Amino acid sequence: QNAKFDYPAWTLGLDWQATEQLFVYLKTSGAAKAGGWNLRAGGLPAFAPEKVRDVELGLKADPFDRRVRFNSAIFGMEKKSNQAIVNAFVPGIGVTQYIQNNGTVRIWGLESELTVVPWEGMTLSANGSLQDGKYKKGSFSEVQIVAGSGCTAQAGVANSCLVDLSDLPLIQLPKKQINLSATQKYPVGPGTLSVTGNWAYIGSQHFN
Repeated sequence: QNAKFDYPAWTLGLDWQATEQLFVYLKTSGAAKAGGWNLRAGGLPAFAPEKVRDVELGLKADPFDRRVRFNSAIFGMEKKSNQAIVNAFVPGIGVTQYIQNNGTVRIWGLESELTVVPWEGMTLSANGSLQDGKYKKGSFSEVQIVAGSGCTAQAGVANSCLVDLSDLPLIQLPKKQINLSATQKYPVGPGTLSVTGNWAYIGSQHFN
């Protein structure tokens, strides 16, 4: 197989140093994950680059003599020709994995992180994110055999229907993530002893 791909990358941003402790920015960019071939299942077609465009609005603040640092950003992203791993049975090959392009994906989210130094040697940290993503309506579909449907969508095959899969959840996209940590450092002789505790939460994810 022969395949040729073009995917230029670009970034455009606007920064504003509002005060010595507050920085605000607006950024948009475009890039791509490379296309390629399904070597494990060589009879399948090549997959195209996953082209991504995003826009992000954020701020960075470090008030109280830099004992507090707060960063936050809201973002939106569009991925065209979304690359997804498919687990399937391929005639003549058997059970295998391959990559295919699954329509257009849109993701929105909010990410924030907070770091506080309440006293010397102690660092408290928290970060979290909220994300929501879905396929653009009508951009992700496949041919399925649906008994009794009367469809003839594929080469005259009876009950072969073009099914819109746009409502399926995105693979491995948790809607919520939270991380908390605390570290206390103690001087011990010529060195330092650090005691750290961590807690993390990741929301449910779709794998099917």
